[in-house]
Amino acid sequence: MQKEIQNYIGDFSLDYTNAAIFGKMQLQVNKYLILVVNSQCVGQLLGHEIYLIKQLVFYPLSESEVIHKNDQVYIDMIKSIVCDDSSYYSLTYNLTHSLQLKKNRNRFAINHKYLEDIENKTYVINGCVQIYNNATLTFCQIVRRECLRQGRRFTQRGCDQQGNCTNYTEIEDVYQINKSTYSFVQVRGSLPFKWSQVPYLNPKPSIQIDGNSDNNIELCNAHLFTQISYYREMFILNLIDRKGKQQKLGNYFQQILESFQRREIQYFWFDFHQERANLNKLVDEISSVLEQYGYYQIANQNTKLISEQKGVFRVNCMSCIDRTNVVQYLISKFILEEIIQDAGLEDSLESIHKKIWINSGNQLSKLYSGTNSLKNDYIKYGKQTKCGMIIDATLSTKRYFLNHFNDYHIQNSIDLTLGLWDMNDSRFHNYKFENSLQKCLLIFFLLMLVFNFLNLGILSPALSFLVLNYFPQVYQVRSILTQ
Repeated sequence: MQKEIQNYIGDFSLDYTNAAIFGKMQLQVNKYLILVVNSQCVGQLLGHEIYLIKQLVFYPLSESEVIHKNDQVYIDMIKSIVCDDSSYYSLTYNLTHSLQLKKNRNRFAINHKYLEDIENKTYVINGCVQIYNNATLTFCQIVRRECLRQGRRFTQRGCDQQGNCTNYTEIEDVYQINKSTYSFVQVRGSLPFKWSQVPYLNPKPSIQIDGNSDNNIELCNAHLFTQISYYREMFILNLIDRKGKQQKLGNYFQQILESFQRREIQYFWFDFHQERANLNKLVDEISSVLEQYGYYQIANQNTKLISEQKGVFRVNCMSCIDRTNVVQYLISKFILEEIIQDAGLEDSLESIHKKIWINSGNQLSKLYSGTNSLKNDYIKYGKQTKCGMIIDATLSTKRYFLNHFNDYHIQNSIDLTLGLWDMNDSRFHNYKFENSLQKCLLIFFLLMLVFNFLNLGILSPALSFLVLNYFPQVYQVRSILTQ
């Protein structure tokens, strides 16, 4: 690695201890060699050190050794995505691989497009890696986000024209106990057809199903056929509401699945909010499938195959963060209990298992919505507490402002980093939009003050939204979002 880097940059001063080549990227003016120059070791898996990226350096591959001023804004955008404590690599292990699955894994590498002519390829994943060790075992959780359609909460929903779903994520729990290594994989991702939610001031935007039914059936089929080719069998667990706006989306998805007659696909619609007081009911419903799918196990210093995982659970809610994380934790907990029993382990992993799932849930939520995950109480205590309700309300309010002010530029930065964005396209970073939105919020709060002054009490928010719709700034926001 050191020799290849020196071939590009000569005697450039660099600590090569954990240095890696992120790739080569053409920006608006110049092409750059991107180097990982600062990282933090988060632990070891199977003897391989795993690092969290802390700093990138862009080295111009041109006669000038100075970064062109027109490229600086794009460099800052890329750094904001890669250096936000969510990108990981190993110099000796391919983190895109699960223990069982090794093929078609470049979709999890955020830099794979930039490594074409790099000899020593280091694949970088975006997500979360946590490692816990004690005297008897190692527990490692690897969260890999697919790089085909990442995005922010309301700027990216559904799937693209190839059936790639928004924020499709694979979560692998790896346990090293005694002389055996166990692996269990789950996935999550947006509903696999064309749909959207445009957040013009409404905290719960209306749901729009886009495109025609024939096209959406094709997209869903393309997505599911691809997943079957990866995981063999799939159990789709849909957690959205069976009433209100979400019911329309769930009914539409169910109709699409009825046209997809494959024994490899099973489907269950579980209304999380309706059944949240008895989530163990869900585990009971799916336990037989969990036992059928099983987990991957190798022994004798990873040379002897004991068992393979025969299928995967695909879990979704609306944003695939809050409800999804609680249910995937419960699924993981069920499998962990099976593994502990198989290994004859007497130690309890309950507290560390909860902690790791809360941490990874928070990380995925930050990447998609900008805040920690809601509903963490269900993992901590098995129910929602009053304190948890207050925390969730605070986080929901924060999300509301972030989704309106920050997400459009962040979406640009994500797409640029993944090689999916035309630098001349500024739809998601529209200063006219941001200015209009700021005016809308200012008008809304002024209207709230007026109606409160008139002692209208709880009617104030509703009246404020109603009157706000007559202001021209609202039409500007809507027209830009629906372009």
